[in-house]
Amino acid sequence: MKKTRSYTEIEGMRGILAVIIVLYHFGLESLVSQVSSGLISESYWGNAVDYFFIISGFVLGVSQSKNPKTWFQFTKSRLFRLLPSYIFLIIVFSPWYIDHWINNIPDILLSIFGLAYPFGYTQWNGASWSMSVELYIPIIVAPLLIPILQLKNIKILVFLSSLIATSFMAISDPSTELPLGFVRGFFGILLGYTLYGIVKEYPNLAILPFGQHSTLIFFSSYLVLTLLSDIFNPVGFIIPTLTVLSILSSEGSKSILSSKLLIWLGSLTYTIYLIHMPLQKSVVDVLGNDMVDGNIFIKAVVGISCIIFAWLLTKFIEKPFNRFGHKR
Repeated sequence: MKKTRSYTEIEGMRGILAVIIVLYHFGLESLVSQVSSGLISESYWGNAVDYFFIISGFVLGVSQSKNPKTWFQFTKSRLFRLLPSYIFLIIVFSPWYIDHWINNIPDILLSIFGLAYPFGYTQWNGASWSMSVELYIPIIVAPLLIPILQLKNIKILVFLSSLIATSFMAISDPSTELPLGFVRGFFGILLGYTLYGIVKEYPNLAILPFGQHSTLIFFSSYLVLTLLSDIFNPVGFIIPTLTVLSILSSEGSKSILSSKLLIWLGSLTYTIYLIHMPLQKSVVDVLGNDMVDGNIFIKAVVGISCIIFAWLLTKFIEKPFNRFGHKR
């Protein structure tokens, strides 16, 4: 792949999706239901996590192609990339969970290593299930992922199989129950990874039928169909295809998705995702649910605080440990 090949709009899409997921957990569904007079009552915004899985697989493909790693090196970089911020937040928010952990020692011991979800124990952070998937699926299947980019026919077959699998899963309300959460992550990451492999094999494959705004068009279509999925859920079947097209067309595409603000938000995606639910819980515990529920001002303050804390966490925890994890 040429060094000039760039996918900056992927960061912009991640930034928007991070904000949407925060709003989703802060009551976006209720607001949409009220505005639509109940017509749209349960949009499948939880499927945005699958978008992240696909993007993660694609980015892993780019990274592995530019800087090939052994399984040990890959595992080290993955652990140092994801666990430090997660463990730091466990420490910060422990006062709100200590009573539960005292009576459930396995929960905290497994939570420290992001293993509470795969072993079926209570998660201290409801959003952390996908962190476990993002951490351990690539590590477990790395021996398969590393050579797959070299196998032309197998690569295409795996891509098509993963696309079909994610498409069928997208037509239903997304579940985080075991083992479906890991199945979603496995096929999503595999889809993104093999997509990169195909792009590398066919460097002129970028699809730009709508000019420089292709990615924005595909991504907007994805958002609209996700919003309408409660009305007619079969439309969910094409959502993974729109995800693939938005990533594929992001090379060289220039739109608002490549703005500095959205790229900056995209760089905070992981920490925003990790911190928003514990922060919301702590505020509810302090102020009371009656005061927080339906109070747009308080939720706006919590949302802004979430972004500020995510920036600090990224700057002082995530990035330094990530750099260390990539040292040979």
